[in-house]
Amino acid sequence: MHPDKIFLTVNGRKRSLSWLIENAANATDVRVINNSALTALPDLPNATDVWVENNSALTALPWLVVGEKHSRGYHFNGIKIRGEWRIIAGCRNFSVTSAKKHWRHNHEALSIVEKIAAEISKRETDEIAA
Repeated sequence: MHPDKIFLTVNGRKRSLSWLIENAANATDVRVINNSALTALPDLPNATDVWVENNSALTALPWLVVGEKHSRGYHFNGIKIRGEWRIIAGCRNFSVTSAKKHWRHNHEALSIVEKIAAEISKRETDEIAA
């Protein structure tokens, strides 16, 4: 489907995906809910609040690395916020280095962080090569 025909909410207003692509730097609050036609989102360098729910075709998020669920119930994810990769799990929000240090004594959590860090490193290497 053409980006002019795909709609989402940006900064409280209904906008097309085309608009978001052209104005990604102006998007601070993005909500993408129940949109089966959406397959990718652009980098959102200034976003402070992004909701992505029930978008079955959405697979290409260059700023998100979906991690695993810890046995205590926390979902670990790598998210690029304002140009910096962060590891977020529950109420924790760390740089990659700080996440490794914080969870260094929790082998399960550290293993998840290491997998996310490896994917981040791969993406950064691919980005440089492109």
